[in-house]
Amino acid sequence: MFRNADESHQHSLQTLNQLYEYDDFMMSIKTVVDLGCGVGKDLEWWATRTIRDSRSTPLKIKCTGVDILNRMPIAANYSNMLYQRADFEVKVNAPPEKFDILWCHDAFQYVVDPIKTLTYWRDISSPGAMLALIVPQTTNIHQSDL
Repeated sequence: MFRNADESHQHSLQTLNQLYEYDDFMMSIKTVVDLGCGVGKDLEWWATRTIRDSRSTPLKIKCTGVDILNRMPIAANYSNMLYQRADFEVKVNAPPEKFDILWCHDAFQYVVDPIKTLTYWRDISSPGAMLALIVPQTTNIHQSDL
């Protein structure tokens, strides 16, 4: 478990920065949804990506953050970022072309019905979409007096 949004984002950056090394992959992405986006730090990473050359041309990825809590003021800072206050298990407003990347970091462990949720997410995915599902490892120790 992460203590705060910054710690969670630092963990995300391990994966995000590796993805950024693949230019053709990054340039192929048109739409991203962050399912359980929290304050939006991971989504901001997607929204601000540029082509990795001297010109730093923005990729202009359309980014959507979805969370049940109303707490993503960062979306107002970017024209390519939207926020939806919704339950990502059952209601996400996908663009007509659907999503190329479904990003879910530190949120899937709270899903009530994982199979139903993944089936729904398949329906909002574009053909060939990527699901990045990162669930923190936890250890629970149960002690019994028996």
